[in-house]
Amino acid sequence: MQSLYPIFLLFGLFFLNIPIAFALIGASLYYFIFINTGMPMNMVIQQFVTAVESFPYLAVPFFIMVGSVMNYSGISEELMNVAEVLAGHMKGGLAQVNCLLSALMGGISGSANADAAMQSKLLVPEMIKKGFSKEFSAAVTAASSAVSPVIPPGTNLILYALIANVPVGDMFMAGYTPGILMTVAMMIVVYIVSVKRGYAPSRDKMASPVVIARQCLKSIWALAIPFGIIMGMRKGIYTPTEAGGIAVLFCLVVGFFVYRKLKLHHIPIILMDTVKSTGAVMIIIASAKVFGYYMTLERIPQIITEALM
Repeated sequence: MQSLYPIFLLFGLFFLNIPIAFALIGASLYYFIFINTGMPMNMVIQQFVTAVESFPYLAVPFFIMVGSVMNYSGISEELMNVAEVLAGHMKGGLAQVNCLLSALMGGISGSANADAAMQSKLLVPEMIKKGFSKEFSAAVTAASSAVSPVIPPGTNLILYALIANVPVGDMFMAGYTPGILMTVAMMIVVYIVSVKRGYAPSRDKMASPVVIARQCLKSIWALAIPFGIIMGMRKGIYTPTEAGGIAVLFCLVVGFFVYRKLKLHHIPIILMDTVKSTGAVMIIIASAKVFGYYMTLERIPQIITEALM
């Protein structure tokens, strides 16, 4: 029973709203300091460090950087224009655009943080001007951003594929169905709330196929990114890490030379955003590795399996 104390401590720290990484570290240290006293502490530190010594993990900062570059390069705005043409005529027009834009962002950046940050700057102020409440605008933005990590190329999908040793391309293909279902479900909820509160569409009528095609053609550079990433990995042209690097380079070229909204003074900001977000992800991975080390030593997975059998 004593070997299960770290698990109880972990959930206790979760309920106390301690960040996930620190909760994992705290529960692991409790085990190695007070229960398994024979384990040298340098072995624990070694597990923490080796957890992130993996070349495929380089895909994580690359795809996080893609999301940050999009916010400054004009790609996000082009995606918003596509979403507005497709969903602006529905009840709660800009809120529907918010949901659809998250799905489009997921197909490029795969980062919930990048999606929420971009929409908070670009879309939420417009929603408030159109009569949406601040609370509703914030709720829609926060909820819809959860779609971004599900629709490829989400960083969570990459991490799971690397940990579970399954093909990243297959994980990406499997992410579309749940991501689309989540988007549709949120758009239905937004429609119901908009009808009750009287939120108006942002367009008078549904856009014609010609208008939709014209906007898609205008935004072709932004829309081409997810197809290039997915098809390149499915065909074996490049690895997930290389795909992330190519996506960053492509977004930089589009931002500097096509849309011309990306400036040199944006680069330090983008790099700082990438470092902060990558650090947050990596410390969780390393902490989880140490906690998994404790569970392996105590045969927790085998015990649970035997109990279920």
